Amino acid sequence: YQRSVHGAPKKRRRTSPVPQFLADDDLVDSVSERRRAKTIAEGALYPSVALTMLKPHTLMNRSGGAVKRVVASREMRLKRSPFQKNGMAEVLVICDDLAIPFGRCRLSPEGSSGGQNGLEDVMKSLGTDRIARLRVGIAPRMPSQALKRSKFVLSRFSAEEEAAMPAVLLSLCEVLRVYLHRGYDAAANAGNSLDLTQPYPAGSAQAKLFHAKMAILAGLSRDSS
Repeated sequence: YQRSVHGAPKKRRRTSPVPQFLADDDLVDSVSERRRAKTIAEGALYPSVALTMLKPHTLMNRSGGAVKRVVASREMRLKRSPFQKNGMAEVLVICDDLAIPFGRCRLSPEGSSGGQNGLEDVMKSLGTDRIARLRVGIAPRMPSQALKRSKFVLSRFSAEEEAAMPAVLLSLCEVLRVYLHRGYDAAANAGNSLDLTQPYPAGSAQAKLFHAKMAILAGLSRDSS
């Protein structure tokens, strides 16, 4: 894999059925038994959602046109902020970020592109910076590894990063699951301080389930190769 793969943002929105939320097995419930019991008793804010996933086939810097066409064709009425709970559509952009270390992510409700050209093009095409974004860190952990930006984003991941990648990608899915079923606040609280290489406490039931999922994904990857 190359870093440029992460340059094409994927947008998630609730427009097609996804499975029901399963209680007591996500990042929020791993915080404490009390939180887990509350989920079992009350469920999630959005127990069932609809979702559209978009991976533009354009150059990363021209992602906005694809997003705009999907928003228009599905007649989406976008929220002004992901904090609102009015049932309107929202777009979540997932992109890489050189300002964030590898193994970390940052969920934000709005703001500038921070120099991420794909995100910049999406904001320009939709005419607003009020778009939630999940920025995935790709910055080297060692400053000596830094290269010119244009070269670095096209370079290969290190052997250490390659080994951690399955956990990072699966952890991002866990953050997205919280976002979909519990909303922005819960996802930001869970994801913005998360070590994506080890999202659950070692030895916990959630950690064991997480590693089981990784084993399944590894098996599927071998079968498809």
